[in-house]
Amino acid sequence: MHTLTFANYRDVTVEQVKLLYLDKSLADFNYTINKISNTDYKITAYLNVFKEEVNDEDGIILQLYSFHNNKYRLTPIQVARKTCQFLNMEWQYVKHNIKKYGNMPTSCPMKKGLYYVKDFIVYPATLPNLPWDNIRCDLNFTVNGRTTGALQIFIKIDRN
Repeated sequence: MHTLTFANYRDVTVEQVKLLYLDKSLADFNYTINKISNTDYKITAYLNVFKEEVNDEDGIILQLYSFHNNKYRLTPIQVARKTCQFLNMEWQYVKHNIKKYGNMPTSCPMKKGLYYVKDFIVYPATLPNLPWDNIRCDLNFTVNGRTTGALQIFIKIDRN
């Protein structure tokens, strides 16, 4: 059995969010991120899905990198799932609040349409403790093994 400890961060900074690629024939994506305290952020995002239905041909790959010796290096934290498996995972805090603040899907099937989350507040204290201070999170989206979207998020953490 694994026990998660939750973070006690003094300051969390989302330094940059880069949308590296998006197949505009499948979806459109817009977002804003506003810092509302030393550690908390408010996110508004809109996802317009043009594909008829997201299914098990589609996948999400999440990889975390830590910054050491002037370079981002891949950490052991990597998650690769079919989109439906990813949406059906038990992310209770996220699922509860996504339903509260919008209509983003939390399970499959995910149909064609406009999805959003408005003024969703991210509290880093509810996240597992990570041993790194500078993190890059890569999210890659695939359809039949072909990359259809890529997002990078750069985060800096100051601890208590």
